[in-house]
Amino acid sequence: MTVTGSPPAKQIAMVCGANDHFLADIVDYLRRQYRVIRYRGTDPGELAETLAASDLAWFEWCDQRLIAATRLPAACPIVCRLHSFEAFTDLPTRVDWSRVSRLIFVAPHIRDILLKQLPHLADAPDMVVVPNGVCVERFDWADRPRGHRLAWVGHISHKKNPALLLQCLRALVDADSRYCLHVAGAFQELRSELYWHHMVGVLGLENHIHLDGWVSDMNAWYQDKHFIVSTSLLESFGYSIAEGMACGLKPVIHDFVGADRLYPAAGRFGSVAEFVKRVQEPTYEPAAYRQYISEQFHLDFQLAAIDRIVSGLIGPVA
Repeated sequence: MTVTGSPPAKQIAMVCGANDHFLADIVDYLRRQYRVIRYRGTDPGELAETLAASDLAWFEWCDQRLIAATRLPAACPIVCRLHSFEAFTDLPTRVDWSRVSRLIFVAPHIRDILLKQLPHLADAPDMVVVPNGVCVERFDWADRPRGHRLAWVGHISHKKNPALLLQCLRALVDADSRYCLHVAGAFQELRSELYWHHMVGVLGLENHIHLDGWVSDMNAWYQDKHFIVSTSLLESFGYSIAEGMACGLKPVIHDFVGADRLYPAAGRFGSVAEFVKRVQEPTYEPAAYRQYISEQFHLDFQLAAIDRIVSGLIGPVA
């Protein structure tokens, strides 16, 4: 007896650990055409079975799971999306890159950082930069007048450079005491927490800082703010910057390596004095900040690029 019907959908295994929040939109998109499963385990046997049962394996992060996969018998095409922290570890040196079909970087400066450390990698997997994307429509926008509320988002750790943030705020408050800083995030390390509370007292900033903790509804939180501030030592993208701009907040971004390839010069600063200048200058254009993100980093651009990569590796949906 012949059984007719639609062939089974091709399967994509999304291999990642607990930190998979950057995958949500990608998974939702791929599920329109493919069967998508998530694998978070670390057992080599289970990983081998997952790869054997899949038409493609997407590894979110260049981590121990990817290393293990490239030591298993070949089963399906492997895609790795490398964010940023991996480029500063020895993890990429332990991957058999000949087994990786596509290496995706989220930003060109992250690619350059990795290739500077591992130049031979340029001859291994096919590499492509697919910038992160923001669903601009999820964020409410208002043509707000410029005000005095600064937004700063993220884990409070040395990587986010809270020391520079506090110095910038002190200088700004010296120029105009109406300014205040709102922080959405929690302390990630004791050293930074001790430093923060100590220096807030030393600098006399107690009445100019609001610690709001971890915020679940960022769209609502942004709505009464006026500036989105980043003092990070390095970002691969900086979702909080882009999301704040999508809400119409003016960016004031420390000029980290690669920032010039992501955000406009008018939104970056190199010194404390320049930070104060950026905040106080009269130019304030909420519509332009949102438009910049929509034109440069809309989620649709990211998903279209990923669709081309996936369909190119496993073929069109039957």
